[in-house]
Amino acid sequence: VDVTSSTPGGPYTNTIAAGALQTSGGNNGAAATDRLFVNPFQPPSVAKTFSPAVIGSGGVSKLALTLSNGNLAAATLTADLVDTLPGPGLVIATPSNLLLGSGCTAADVVANAGATTVTYKTGGALPANGGCSIQVDVTSSTVRSYTNSIASGAVQTTVGNNAVSASAILQVLALPTVTKAFVPASIPLGANSSLTLTLGNTNAVAFTATTASE
Repeated sequence: VDVTSSTPGGPYTNTIAAGALQTSGGNNGAAATDRLFVNPFQPPSVAKTFSPAVIGSGGVSKLALTLSNGNLAAATLTADLVDTLPGPGLVIATPSNLLLGSGCTAADVVANAGATTVTYKTGGALPANGGCSIQVDVTSSTVRSYTNSIASGAVQTTVGNNAVSASAILQVLALPTVTKAFVPASIPLGANSSLTLTLGNTNAVAFTATTASE
């Protein structure tokens, strides 16, 4: 028969005494004993990433939010987990390309295009020895660095709350520029003009050309 306990600790010692099993053929001569230890739950953990971690203005990165449950028992959220994207300018892309891991309760995930929050609602599942992963595309046209964090204790579940926070950084860079000029801009037939192409990068990181033509 299956047994359970919500109280960690032990040992719980369960004994059948000698002579307790009384039959027409006699009674048991020796006692039977076994012990059960109930271990405390491991708290859930959370991790997050941006892929890629560097995009150009108006580009798209995939935000991945991973909740893990290392216990033999399944867990559920006891409060909404709301991941608020840092501002200004960072929003869920259109389309959102929302992708859920097999452990997630799809009906409890809210991630709307144009919104600034990803929510896993109360009652959302974290399967035993597994968890839930939520992936959604995000975008921004604002040139800056974004740090997206989930605080310790924000993942509240039936097996406890996350003890360690999680953060990921997304860098949005200005797009490169190109200008061209003919000098002089007006020439007699058969004369020469100098064409100058100027490529610009205002970011603190170098760019490498992947294609070029003129």
